[in-house]
Amino acid sequence: MRIVVLSLLPLLIVLQAVANGQEASFEEDLRPLIRASCVGCHSAAKRKGGVDLESATTAKQVVGDAETWVRAVAQVEAGFMPPRSVDPLDSEVRRELVTGIRGLLSKADPGASPTTLRRLNRHEYRNTVRDLLGVDVNVERHFPADAKGYGFDNVGDVMFLSPLLMERYLDVTGQVVDAVMATGEARSRLAGGADVGADHGALAARFLQRAFRRTPTEEELKGRSRLMEAAAAAGPEAPLRGLVKSALLSPHFLFRVETRPAGTSEDQAWPLSDEELAVRLSYMLWSTMPDEALAAAARAGELRDPDGLARQASRMLKDPRSRALADHFAAQWFGFDRIKDQAVEVWRFKNGFHDLRGHMYEEAARFFDHMVRTDQSVLRLLDSDETFLNQRLAKHYGIKGVKGPKLRLVPLPDRRRGGVLGMAAVLAPTATALRTSPTVRGSWVLETLLGMPPPPPPPDAGVLPADDKQKDGLTLRERLEQHRKDRRCASCHDRIDPVGFALENFDPTGAWRTKVHGEPVDTRARLPDGTEVDGPAALRDWLLTQRARFLRTMGERLLTYAVGRPVNPADEGVLQDMQRAAAEQGYRFSAMVDALVRSRAFRFRGG
Repeated sequence: MRIVVLSLLPLLIVLQAVANGQEASFEEDLRPLIRASCVGCHSAAKRKGGVDLESATTAKQVVGDAETWVRAVAQVEAGFMPPRSVDPLDSEVRRELVTGIRGLLSKADPGASPTTLRRLNRHEYRNTVRDLLGVDVNVERHFPADAKGYGFDNVGDVMFLSPLLMERYLDVTGQVVDAVMATGEARSRLAGGADVGADHGALAARFLQRAFRRTPTEEELKGRSRLMEAAAAAGPEAPLRGLVKSALLSPHFLFRVETRPAGTSEDQAWPLSDEELAVRLSYMLWSTMPDEALAAAARAGELRDPDGLARQASRMLKDPRSRALADHFAAQWFGFDRIKDQAVEVWRFKNGFHDLRGHMYEEAARFFDHMVRTDQSVLRLLDSDETFLNQRLAKHYGIKGVKGPKLRLVPLPDRRRGGVLGMAAVLAPTATALRTSPTVRGSWVLETLLGMPPPPPPPDAGVLPADDKQKDGLTLRERLEQHRKDRRCASCHDRIDPVGFALENFDPTGAWRTKVHGEPVDTRARLPDGTEVDGPAALRDWLLTQRARFLRTMGERLLTYAVGRPVNPADEGVLQDMQRAAAEQGYRFSAMVDALVRSRAFRFRGG
């Protein structure tokens, strides 16, 4: 009895503090609970999984090692920690521990988080030139692929301007100017359709307003007017050529500049201007420059009001241009952009996979776009009774009754598929050319859907054969079970592999199978929290019980994509607001966007 009472003391301390309306302190309330439940494995001496939760003795030390504690809290929230071999935490204690640690990590102002200046990535460049000048640039041909940081190619920390890229901008700008001047409607196009006559100053003002996505300064206007006057001697087209070229090569076109107002200190967050908010919102939702309605709202000063900003976001989500969210946000988050280059061994998989990759991509992209524009629940990404198919893709999936080449929304006949886990655009890139990979697929689910990436394998972890058909006759599952006998590998693979086993009915091309090399597929698995599943439908059911983790992960990804920096502990309040708004409004995507654009993280900038 004495042992039982002692083990309950940390629980009683925390619950009493909460009952009294107090904020649980780390030293007095949370640390005793951590010592009782976590330090047995994650002490300074043992550091299981490379994690030490014992050395932090103060709240300040927790904040100083925020990355470790954020990952630890995610594991506790999902029920993965403490492991089944340890007495499980009471659900109320688990919740309070998660809330308490996150509360410590959320004291900083999210608006003060620094954001590196962002260059237009190549897709944003293409869309902006198209909307500004009506010229379509083949960016895949002319520009190198953009680097990704924290999962996305629009994060400022990795958007370098190399000498090679600058040379490319010079070449492409010349081609764009030639294309503009060849239309015969250059003056009207440059002025955005306005009649500006022959006045160089008025023409420059109108064009720079649109090209720089803000009101140009007097110095900028004077400089362009002088440039145009000097170029006039070279011919009637020369002033326009000079104006366009100077604008497209300006940092104020190539970068999304957000300027610190005079009088603010280096460590002080400042509110973005209406024009800067318009740019941030437009590139988040449309991957291009603001349209006239958004620009007009900015000129009228309506966007500094969170309600005005949210109204514009709601309008823009319903617009077809929000398809950019599917092509650039969802495609990178879920990784289905990789399907375009995915390959399998055709001598084994003779189902026309390589010719279907474009349809597979469109299934995933249209599904996400449909969810956004019809404002449906984001939980449909985890489980849905319909998807976009045409005859060829339906045949690949083994679904009858779909005729014709056009992709359209069709009901699914059973629960084999539904949500992103049933889409070949996700299943194929998480496999190899000759076999599936339960480890890769399991890691994908944990990291992409639940925000819990497993640690990297040890250097000498070894690799599995490229082909799952080997002379020893072992199945892939049996081979992985042998691999897990190494205790160094077991701690991670015991968590990862079961999730992947549940998806083994899907072959490397995303087609359904019941046998592998003549042997029945075994999809039974015990998940890290002890839940037993058998097959993809059961795995989706389990994922729906983890909806809080999924919503948080989606919030983290959306925030990173929107503001161009990694999420940090100061964003805790923003993420909670996004989760709460979604849960209160039917898990609609618009609710998460609304909460995000109203936040200080979106409306403010740090030094």
